[in-house]
Amino acid sequence: MSTGELPVAAPATTNLSRQTVAGLRWSSLDALCNGLILVGWTAASSRLLEPDVFGLMAVANLVVNFGTFFARMGVAQALVQKERISDDDIRATFTSGVLTGVFCFAALWMAAPALSMLFAKPEVTSLLQVLGASFLFTGLAMTSMGLLRRQLRFREIAIVGITSNLLSSLLGIALAVAGAGVWSLITYALSSSLFNLVLSYSRARHSLRPTFAISPFRSMYSFGARVSVLRMLEFFARNLDTITVGRYMTAAVLGQYSRAYVLVNLPLNRYLASSLNSVLFPTFSSIQSDSPRLKRGLLSALSLGAVVMHPICAGMAVAAPEVVATVLGPQWDVAAQIVPLFALGIGFNVLTRMIEMLCEARAELNRNLGLQLGYVLTLGAALVMASPYGVVIMAVVLLVGEVVRHIGFVLLAGSLLSLSFRDLWQAYAPAFFAAGVVAALTAVVRTLLLAAGIPAPLVLIAEIAAGAIGLALAIRLNPVPAVRQLLAARLRNAGLLTARRSLTARVAGILLGPAA
Repeated sequence: MSTGELPVAAPATTNLSRQTVAGLRWSSLDALCNGLILVGWTAASSRLLEPDVFGLMAVANLVVNFGTFFARMGVAQALVQKERISDDDIRATFTSGVLTGVFCFAALWMAAPALSMLFAKPEVTSLLQVLGASFLFTGLAMTSMGLLRRQLRFREIAIVGITSNLLSSLLGIALAVAGAGVWSLITYALSSSLFNLVLSYSRARHSLRPTFAISPFRSMYSFGARVSVLRMLEFFARNLDTITVGRYMTAAVLGQYSRAYVLVNLPLNRYLASSLNSVLFPTFSSIQSDSPRLKRGLLSALSLGAVVMHPICAGMAVAAPEVVATVLGPQWDVAAQIVPLFALGIGFNVLTRMIEMLCEARAELNRNLGLQLGYVLTLGAALVMASPYGVVIMAVVLLVGEVVRHIGFVLLAGSLLSLSFRDLWQAYAPAFFAAGVVAALTAVVRTLLLAAGIPAPLVLIAEIAAGAIGLALAIRLNPVPAVRQLLAARLRNAGLLTARRSLTARVAGILLGPAA
């Protein structure tokens, strides 16, 4: 048995920069394709199924997502974070995944009746028991996914994610058309996990022999257990509102609330942000002891992330009624009131995740834990107090909480990397300027077209076009020129500006001016 150590594949600065740019390119493609697949799945399922079905599924997902933290225990993250790994580390990760997956499946099967009564929805019992099989698939897949991320093989990760989501969406839609009801949603979730397991292992094969040597488990759980606690706190931070709505309101109201959350969160946070973070964490981990490079990397990520996310979120907030009517259908009127608040909050959430990736890469977990715990306790109390006033007020509380939490993490990053006010100004000012331009232009177009009696789908298309034009103008006319220089540098690193007469180079010249 070989126990030779395998280092992180991130040597020279130039190679790492190229790998990161290539990773961002594939992760962006992954996010775009999965976002489009999600929109198709969401639009089809929302028209085929009733709101109360989504309310039941929201409760089931809530419980299963919580259990997933125990199924993973952060060991796959530890596999990526460690500077050097051995064959025993890989086998220990696989062994842990199998054991925790089996344990969580059995525990959920037995606890399902009690958990269903906790939410006063006994019909969820059978859903939980079947959905628990996802723990087995997650535990088996996490070693291959960890190896793919560690080796910066983002092309393969994108292929696995896109294929899994496309196949599971088609299967779920077919069952919804056949009248399977909530079981079409269960099949969608389970098949996605199963396809992910099969495809990830085909791309990153590893030994299936278990190991029970203590040493690799000790080192992995030392980091992984703390990461798991962090993820658990993040879970409560993201789902305290859903827990409160599920506990005190009807399945139909919860269905409206969860559809609004899914419409905003999954394309922007789960796919776009997760794709970015899947690149950032291994990149930050490979340079964890080089503070100047970490500082430059974080500021670059925040600046580019903010200048993309905040304008998109601002545009979605303005266009929310048309987005909901076009994608979900006419029966989701409550969701239309909540989407603008969710959209504004997601922008801050995505940027907070970037700073969390920095903290985890540096193994700075204690202060991260403290921030998350304080946020969860405060948000939980605020949501309980807001619950008598309805779901819209709860969404307002959630938005304020996201902004406050982001400020806390910015201060933490500042203490770790000595960030100055000028650093933060150059990172955030271009994004807020662009968000204002996009929101204003989208609002003008929306007002004019609705006054003319144009149908919602056509209004939405015009709003998207207006938002894209507004973002282009905001970048070209931005009062902080550093954002244009940063965008030009990233395009050059990606090899997109080498041919001066190419379409990309010409468009970049228009948007970025002399910086290109």
